[in-house]
Amino acid sequence: MTRKEVTVALNGDGGDENFGGYERFMAARYAEMLSKTPGFFRKLKRFIMMAEEPYRIRHYNWISLFRDYEKDDLFSGGFKKEHASKRSFYYLDNAFNECASKDILDLVMSTDIRTNLLDDLIVKMDIATMANSLEGRSPFLDHKMLEFCAAMPSELKIKGMRLKYLLKKALRGKLPDEILNRRKMGFGIPVDKWFRVELKDYVYDILMSDKSVKRGYFKKESLKRLLDDHVAARANNGARIWTLLFLELWHRMFVDGEKIA
Repeated sequence: MTRKEVTVALNGDGGDENFGGYERFMAARYAEMLSKTPGFFRKLKRFIMMAEEPYRIRHYNWISLFRDYEKDDLFSGGFKKEHASKRSFYYLDNAFNECASKDILDLVMSTDIRTNLLDDLIVKMDIATMANSLEGRSPFLDHKMLEFCAAMPSELKIKGMRLKYLLKKALRGKLPDEILNRRKMGFGIPVDKWFRVELKDYVYDILMSDKSVKRGYFKKESLKRLLDDHVAARANNGARIWTLLFLELWHRMFVDGEKIA
């Protein structure tokens, strides 16, 4: 629809990462504060945002689709044994280590820029625009903007419970209040419903196929339970199923050499 009107479009990539727009950033800050509270708050600390965990582990758990105990249940014995000495989060560890700040919010936001933004969000934007002969530009990712935001005190990014505090304050009067004040809206698609209704048979056919099971990554019974629980609405496994589905489709395309319609 954009391409019908223009050949170059601006996007907002980097706004959340530079100015503190994700709830997990706020959670990281307050979980760290709770982790330093006296011992009589111990039960509260465990209940609220996993505050007992080190900040890196909290961040890993917040952004992960599968917790360690879920992977332990899903992975086959051979796959677990082969990867027993490897940590899933070494990639994120490296990103954390590249940030020199001691501020928790700075650390988490810097890691997000180096990982989720760089290797996921920007890639998706690039694919979507190129597929439609549209040029995309990201003003928030100008290097001077990134440097300015990196040097900014984190208290100006998240103030109390207000995300993107400084950015919204700067734009007050320039953008309508209904835009500045509305709740955060993502770009999600209804995979939860699709995998329960329209794409239910397709997902079972792909993930429960002999070809998929014989790869030896996952236990068939655990995979089926994950699908059954979602279809029966006992759990919301839509994002997990999406990940497993595209892992299998990737294998078929790039390992098996199949053409996927």
